[in-house]
Amino acid sequence: MSFRHTREVFTLAARKTGGGASLVVFQGNDLVLDLQAGTDASGRPWTGQTLVQAQSVTKGVLSTVVHALASEGRVDIDAPVADYWPEFKAEGKERLLVRHVLSHSAGLHKMRARTRSLDDVFDYRQQVDALAAQAPAYAPGTRHGYHALTYGWLVSGLLEAVTGRDVRDVLRTTLAEPLSAPDLRLACPPEERHRNAPCRFRFSPLRTSSLPAGSGRLVNHPRCMDVPVPGIGGFFTAEALATMYAMLAAGGQWQGRTYLTPEVWKEATEVQSTDRDIVLRQKMMWRLGYHGMRQHKGGLVPEAFGHFGFGGSAAWADPVRGLGVAFLTDRSTRLPDPRVPRLIAALAHDLEEQQ
Repeated sequence: MSFRHTREVFTLAARKTGGGASLVVFQGNDLVLDLQAGTDASGRPWTGQTLVQAQSVTKGVLSTVVHALASEGRVDIDAPVADYWPEFKAEGKERLLVRHVLSHSAGLHKMRARTRSLDDVFDYRQQVDALAAQAPAYAPGTRHGYHALTYGWLVSGLLEAVTGRDVRDVLRTTLAEPLSAPDLRLACPPEERHRNAPCRFRFSPLRTSSLPAGSGRLVNHPRCMDVPVPGIGGFFTAEALATMYAMLAAGGQWQGRTYLTPEVWKEATEVQSTDRDIVLRQKMMWRLGYHGMRQHKGGLVPEAFGHFGFGGSAAWADPVRGLGVAFLTDRSTRLPDPRVPRLIAALAHDLEEQQ
């Protein structure tokens, strides 16, 4: 299959925006599209091995680790977080559930008041401990508010409490190595940094309480490579992300191995919220760690789920069409970025023509 419309949309988007970009699509077990365009900030040609700090796309990866551990019986989505992380019960959080964390309804999105500088952001243990001690802004489960940075520390704190291991190691052994996708990683080790394409954009403000002062400097901050900032600090290739989402599109199965049981997969992908997110001020259709996906002029794609990242990158699963897709880029000129909705529409067009 040629995927003619998708190729045209990708090429046009890369030309208009500049910079570099990758698009990888799996259909079932088959890699059906593997496109690169442009150059990075140093003028190097973009390749399939180019790494990108994909910002909040990282959240979907960490969420998948939680569901994989749930499939092993090590995490109960409806258990209190404090069952695994005893310090977390402070400030009345005894009944705050894992489900509340994954659906952005924990009420712990605020961080500016307790974060004096970016030095605090890069103090991983300080952030995890501060969230364990923090009082929710609302009764957990009653509202949904995007946890822009705190989501990462909440999930990684949970994972470390469950496993007793560094979150980077948990990601590596739970997903990256079994999926043969080593380029699913938090932070970026020195030996891989020559492959990184620095992002050419800055954070735009969310509600000020959700991001620390100086957050515009977080993009491309060199310490993101050294220290996990797990809400935004994943360094990926498009193929690695598309592989993970192809597994999710297939119901949690990949190459003869079960990563998510059918029961966990169903729960993970069920919509938790149809109301307006109080931080992003739009309907996100939150699942447990993923949100709904929209196509250009077509609205929500039935059953599709994934995660965008600020700056235009995104990765998602479309179980109806059997697709695992990732789009990575180092440059964005508009907010919201229109490229992914247009790519989703183009893929749908190409698949309809095939039938």
